[in-house]
Amino acid sequence: MLAQERQQRIMELLQRNGFVKVSDLSRQFNVSMETIRRDMDALESQGILKKTHGGAMLDDGVRSVPPISQRLTINAQKKEEIAHLAVSLINENDSVIFDSGTTTMAIAHAISNISIKVITNDIHIADELAAKDKIDLMVTGGTLLKGSYSLVGPECTSAFQHINADKLLLATSGVDILSGLTVSNALEAEAKRHMIASAKEIILVADSSKFGKRSLISYAPLSAVNAIITNSDIPHDVESAIAEMGIRLHKT
Repeated sequence: MLAQERQQRIMELLQRNGFVKVSDLSRQFNVSMETIRRDMDALESQGILKKTHGGAMLDDGVRSVPPISQRLTINAQKKEEIAHLAVSLINENDSVIFDSGTTTMAIAHAISNISIKVITNDIHIADELAAKDKIDLMVTGGTLLKGSYSLVGPECTSAFQHINADKLLLATSGVDILSGLTVSNALEAEAKRHMIASAKEIILVADSSKFGKRSLISYAPLSAVNAIITNSDIPHDVESAIAEMGIRLHKT
């Protein structure tokens, strides 16, 4: 098992139990306790866990992500407002990567009567856009991430290595000034890194509840983003930090 896979399993155990022991993990993964301690060092450096005597506990500031069935209804009105603003920033004949997420799904639903090329790793978004005549649709390969509509893994990231898109509509689980953009799954994080590398303009679409929150894994600094679309009730300190970074901010 690779270190990345082992660390992802450790994070899943932390989310489920709140605490893990070095000795238990050593036996479970058939590696030395020193190897587990190195894994914990790596996860602690990302702000995911806090090491304790003989083990580790989940960092209090790390938020868990609810399943897709719950997320579809959370802040639905705010996501709809973001979606309509995002559509206004998409130009005819643009090539646009749609990241997997409920806010990007709202954008897909709001799009009409515009000819664009769409690349996505979200099967729900793909299904929504497949019925729209003017959309030229490409869906990545990959393995379906449990609890979501997201395709991840080597087949997904390989597809983005050959993409040069005009825009990326990027979703996220958390936005923190220090930790940057975060999600709860290592494979999802890797897919997002490849999307960011594949687009000229990175547009973060996130409702205001995502700001000041952290999930398990940081996949990019906030400075990697060119523009942010969010709601008007974004925290003032976050808005000031965004302005200092030179990121364009669009508020509904």
